[in-house]
Amino acid sequence: MSAPPIRRPTAWRLMTAAFGVWAVNFLVGYAAALIVPEHLLTRLLLAALAVASIPVLLWIVRQSSELKERRMVVAAAAVSGLAVLFNGAVAIA
Repeated sequence: MSAPPIRRPTAWRLMTAAFGVWAVNFLVGYAAALIVPEHLLTRLLLAALAVASIPVLLWIVRQSSELKERRMVVAAAAVSGLAVLFNGAVAIA
C-alpha cells in the first residue's frame, strides 16, 4: 500500500487553509484597527483583505473537486468566506 503524494491536497489541509485565510484576515484587520482606529487606511485595508481573500477561498474549493470529502471543504470555505465578508462589512459600516 503506497501513500498518496505529500503535495496532493487532502480535505484536512484544505479546510485548515480555509480557516487560515480567515485567521490571517481577522488578525491583520484587528491589529490595524487597534493600531490606527477610525482611520481611512484601516477601512481600506479591511476591505482589500476581504476582496483578496475570496479568490483564495475559491481556489481552495476548486482544489477539492476530486475529494470525497468535498462537502466538508466547501462548508469550511463557506464559513470562512462569510466571516471574511463580515470583517469587510465592518469597514463599510
